[in-house]
This record gives sequence, structure tokens and C-alpha cells, in this order.
Amino acid sequence: MGGLNIVALHSAGNAPRLVGTALWACVAAAGCASPAREPAAFWELASAVEVPPAVRWECRVLKPELIPPELKTRLSEEFTAVHIRCPSEWRRLQRILELGASDPPLDFSRGSIVGLLADVGEPSDHERWPVELEEVRVVQGAGWLRFRFASGLFYQVRTAPFFTAAYVPGLRQLRVVQINHRVYRLTPGPEPSLRAAF
Repeated sequence: MGGLNIVALHSAGNAPRLVGTALWACVAAAGCASPAREPAAFWELASAVEVPPAVRWECRVLKPELIPPELKTRLSEEFTAVHIRCPSEWRRLQRILELGASDPPLDFSRGSIVGLLADVGEPSDHERWPVELEEVRVVQGAGWLRFRFASGLFYQVRTAPFFTAAYVPGLRQLRVVQINHRVYRLTPGPEPSLRAAF
């Protein structure tokens, strides 16, 4: 599996819980590999039609170090993107996060699960989940994810990170992750790296 180069840019714009909507019945695909495609251009993603996530999850992660490194792309000190592309990866993550089985099963031949791990400390407002997936745009299997991180008081203590994830139909590759005004562009490369442009 190839690595990723990550470019961080500034943009002018702006027990586990399960939140779900109806999902068609399907049979899970056997493998994790997806066919190689010509990557979508950045402008195509920005103008793509929004794709509503079919199922969403929110939970605290007691042992984030158990999440396999090949599923994670570190964006910054606080945020890590997670991408699950096949049933075996999902079953492994379900065991780690102690999530129940999906009903009906998710079809990984028609989409994938993406999420954001937020290691931000402990919020003073425990009633409000601090990270929300606001928008997903997909074109040619590549996706732009826009998350909102809630402002407020966070106690900088070592605690369980927040995990927000969703199954997105049609998504095969993460190309852009946006968190509030911060935009991370992910492009294929030999080694994971992070370059910041201001």
C-alpha cells in the first residue's frame, strides 16, 4: 500500500454512540484492494456533488495505539484520519472500538468508512460531541471530507480521543480532509509526510 504526502493549507471558509440512517442490503466484498484510477483534480473535488454518509459512528477510543497504523494518516498533533476499505479491516476496528455489527452488512465494493480521531483533551462541556462530519464530496472515487471541530474549553489532560466516522457510498480514496479552516491535501507518494503552506 502506497504512502501519502500531506499538504496542510489554510482556507478562508470555514459507552459508544451510533447514529444511523437506512442502508440498502448488500454483501460485503472479500478484499481490500481497489482498482487504480487517474486521481481526481483538486478543483473537481471542490465542485463535486455532496454525498450523504449512509451510517455514522461516534465513540471514545480507550486504546488508540491498537488501531492498525496502515489505517491511519496523521494530519497534525491532534488529528488523525482513519480509512477502512474492506470487511477484514472493519471487523478488526469493530473489535478494538467494541462497536456492534452493522445491520445490514456494509458493502465495501461500493464505498468505504472514513473517520477522524481527535486527541484534544477533555471538553468542559460533556453534553456536546466536539467533532462532526459536516460534508463529504466524492468524484471518481476520491473524496473531500469537511469536519467541524467545536470551539470551547478543553482541559489538556491525557484522555480517550474522540472518534467520528461514517460509511460513504462511492468513496475509495481520501484526497482532502478539512477541519474548520485547516485543509489537508493528501496525494500519493513513497512515504507519509506533512508539509504546511500558509
